[in-house]
Amino acid sequence: MACWQFASPEQIPALKQIWLQSFPEDDEAAADTFFSSLFRPEECLVHVEDGTPVSMVFMLPARLCVQEKQLPIQYIYAAATHPHWRGRGIFAALLRQAHKVAALAHALSAQQHDRENEHPNKARDHELDRLRQLKGVVAHDAACRTDEAQVARQH
Repeated sequence: MACWQFASPEQIPALKQIWLQSFPEDDEAAADTFFSSLFRPEECLVHVEDGTPVSMVFMLPARLCVQEKQLPIQYIYAAATHPHWRGRGIFAALLRQAHKVAALAHALSAQQHDRENEHPNKARDHELDRLRQLKGVVAHDAACRTDEAQVARQH
């Protein structure tokens, strides 16, 4: 069954294979370095077919400086689909999901910012709440809901 979800540490070997087959200029040491020091499951969406990741997109946190303001953004990095699964629209669908997750993360961050200004001592609790809400966007049951309209109706 096909679905999209946040990555898990158990999926790292499959994600490395996608990486190495998609970015031949990188060697295994480069992939190992990324996954051992920079990988955070909540920053990677994957498309899974029959339990195995076949496409991935990393959404790394960054700041965009505009007129002396710093705006939080998510930088798309190492986005790829396993060669065997290309040409099926999987990556386009995964990018649409990444956009939805990023939009929700932005909205939740704005809410958090407003609450922090009201109650600065609760910032840590609000960050944990934001992460829980964000993870709820990609929560899925054993059937792995794949219909985007169904996902949209949940929010």
